[in-house]
Amino acid sequence: MVPKVSESSNYFMIKSIFFFCCPIGTPDKTGYEHQIISIAEGLREIGVEFYSNINYWCESHETDSFLLTSRNDLSFEDCGVVVFSSNYLLYQGRQMLPDNLFAKERNYQLVYIDDSDGLITDGFNLSDNVDLVLKSHFNKKYIYPSNFRPWQFGLTNRIITSALPHQTGVRKNKMLVNFRVHHSVREEAKNKVIPVISKYFSINGATEDFAENESVLDQLYWRQTGRRHYENYYSRLSESVACACFGGYFQKTIPFQGSKFGYILRHLDYKFKLFSYNKVYQYDSWRFWESLAAGCCTFHVDLDKYGAVLPVMPVNGVHYLGVNFDDLAFLEKQLEKGTDYLEKIGEQGRQWAMNNYSPVSTATRFLDLLNSD
Repeated sequence: MVPKVSESSNYFMIKSIFFFCCPIGTPDKTGYEHQIISIAEGLREIGVEFYSNINYWCESHETDSFLLTSRNDLSFEDCGVVVFSSNYLLYQGRQMLPDNLFAKERNYQLVYIDDSDGLITDGFNLSDNVDLVLKSHFNKKYIYPSNFRPWQFGLTNRIITSALPHQTGVRKNKMLVNFRVHHSVREEAKNKVIPVISKYFSINGATEDFAENESVLDQLYWRQTGRRHYENYYSRLSESVACACFGGYFQKTIPFQGSKFGYILRHLDYKFKLFSYNKVYQYDSWRFWESLAAGCCTFHVDLDKYGAVLPVMPVNGVHYLGVNFDDLAFLEKQLEKGTDYLEKIGEQGRQWAMNNYSPVSTATRFLDLLNSD
C-alpha cells in the first residue's frame, strides 16, 4: 500500500534525486545495484522524482522500459540528493565519478550506499567526503563514523514477485541449504547446526545453473542481477518449510587487546578455544530476504546476540529463527514444536518483511534519513 504523502511533506522539499549506476555488463561482471533499485521503486510509488547517469534496470522484456533514466539536459548538480554505491566503485572505480562530486561547497546531499564485503569497507574512507553512509552489515559491537546509519539489502519488486508463497499453501517438510560461497558462519552451521536441523527436516542442498528454457523475463533478470535470479530456486523456496540463510564471518572479543597478556590469550584461544564468538560481520544476503518473501521459516544467526543491526529488527522466534551457536539445545526445543510452529514463523516473517522492507518502506526510510541528518 502506497503511503499518502501530503504536498506539505518534507519529501517534496527534495527537488529530485540522482543515482550513479553501473552499466549492465556481462552476467559474470555485473554491478547489480540492488539497494538503488529498491529505493527507486519506492520513490516512484511515493511520487518523488529521480534520475540516473544511465538508463538502468530494464523491467520488461517487451519494451525498453527502464526504472532509472538519464536526461541529457540534467546534471547531478541540479538535484537535491546524489547517491552512489560500493558497486559503482567496484565495477567502475572512483575515477569514473565526476571530479566535482565531492566539492565542499555543494548544493546537494551526497549519500554513499555501502554494502561491500569485508569488515573495513570503503565507507570508512569516504565518510569525511559524504553526508550520509548507508551501511549494510551494520553491527553495534563495532565503532563507525558518526554519519553511518544501519541499512539492509531488503526487498525489490523482482524478489516479491518471484518468491511468492506456493499457491496451494502446502509446503514440503524440507529445508533449503544451498550455499555456494565460503563463509565462516556457514562452515560453523554445516558442522554444528545443520546436523541438528536434519533430524527434523529433509535437507535440499541443490544449487541452480542457468536454464535455457526459463522465461525471457527470467533470463533478463538473470543477466541484470549478475546470475542471482533462478526461477527454479524461487519455486523451491515457495514450497519449502524452511531455508538456511546463515552467512558472514564470526569474530570474538579477546580481553586486553594490544597488550602482551592479550597476545598470549589470543594464542591460547587459538589452541584451546577459550572464548566464544560474540559478533558477526558481512551477515546480510539476498537469500535472507528471498526466504522471508517466500514465507519460509528463515534460519540465521541470532542477530541480536551477535550484534547485527537492521533499521527495523526482526524478533527471534517470531519473524525468523536465530541460532545461538553456544546453545543448540534451545534450537532443538524450537524444532520440537513442529512444522505448524515453523510455518507460522514463516508467515509472520513474510508479513514483517513486507511491512518494513518493501520498496515503499525502504524509500520512506531513506527520505526520513535525509530529512533528519
